[in-house]
Amino acid sequence: MATPSERFAALVARLEQQARRNPAAYRLRVVALALAGYAYLGAVFALILSLVGLGFSSLVDPTVLAAMLALLLAALTGLARRAMRVDLPAPRGCALERGEAPELFALIAGLRGRLRAPRLHRVVVTGDFNASITQLPRLGVPGLHRNILAIGLPLMKSLSPEQFRAVLAHEIGHLAGGHGRIASGIYRLRSSWARLLETLDRRKTWGSLLLRPFFERYVPYFNAYSLPLARAHEYQADAMAVRLTSRRATAEALSTVSVIGSYLGERFWPILHRKADELPRPAFAPFSGMGNVIPWIEEKSAHAWLARALARPTDAEDTHPALVDRLRAIGATPRLALPAPGEAADRMLGEAHTRIAQELDRRWRRTIRPSWEKRYRAVQESRARFAGNIRALEACDARQGDAGTGYRG
Repeated sequence: MATPSERFAALVARLEQQARRNPAAYRLRVVALALAGYAYLGAVFALILSLVGLGFSSLVDPTVLAAMLALLLAALTGLARRAMRVDLPAPRGCALERGEAPELFALIAGLRGRLRAPRLHRVVVTGDFNASITQLPRLGVPGLHRNILAIGLPLMKSLSPEQFRAVLAHEIGHLAGGHGRIASGIYRLRSSWARLLETLDRRKTWGSLLLRPFFERYVPYFNAYSLPLARAHEYQADAMAVRLTSRRATAEALSTVSVIGSYLGERFWPILHRKADELPRPAFAPFSGMGNVIPWIEEKSAHAWLARALARPTDAEDTHPALVDRLRAIGATPRLALPAPGEAADRMLGEAHTRIAQELDRRWRRTIRPSWEKRYRAVQESRARFAGNIRALEACDARQGDAGTGYRG
């Protein structure tokens, strides 16, 4: 008998076939399914209000009853809103002004113009190994968004300018296709329904008896339905990157990002964090020095990481397709190409590079310092206990030796 995860994966696979056959119709089905959740909530609220109204209609004045029903509706609506509220956080990073990095802003403007994408209201550089565009609602007006481009400095240090251009084309492609707004909406809905289900499981009330049976089935079903749409957006954005750069540059960007991500997660940061065993405070500048080590990653490890990434299938619950599927979709083979020293895309930051790297280093030290010092103290205390145990054993051996030399036979 199939497990729940296996049934979920099989459902997603079937839905992906439907999405490929008729993308427009599938998109409408996802929207209809999203509205079904709200429709059920509305039906339950209407049922509760009707039952309360019938129960009290013969006992209280109609005006008082109307007030009671209005208060009850407000309470139910407020409870649902609190349970489902999900706010997308604004990307945190170092703000970048046009005059500081004219080459980068010229690249962004060129890509936006070719894709006819909406304007970007803010560009920030972060310490993440990622690039993304976040759309935040503005002034509470539907359809009015503030577009923020977040670029990870480690990502810029890992790619050549042409590879980085492919990454930016991918992200701005999401914006041009309206994927950002749709993806943000789907993310909020997935998170909202999940939070509502958690609230219903936690609060064993009479109201949850009406809602939980439906949402226990609805939430996984909606999650499965939304995954093919999210993956289709990734494929479309990759196709835009190929159109605006080249198949080679896009394949190199995808392959290199996969390898450098493994290097940073398995080598760079763990090695740096292990220094807390010896040093009481983090006195390093990882973001300033990262570009000096990435070009020298040993070839054997790089190809092993790439092979591992290519062997990994698309996860049933991941909104992003696996590397092998993305390369196949653009008709490319994996191409690993690290930038030469001094030739990475971070040079596009111009005069702002030093300021941003130093600020990210300061933020990293400030954030990591409590856990760093805690680890240092724990290691030193453990070593002191170990040394004390060794000294005690040596003293015991010495006493036994002294007793042995006193025997005369």
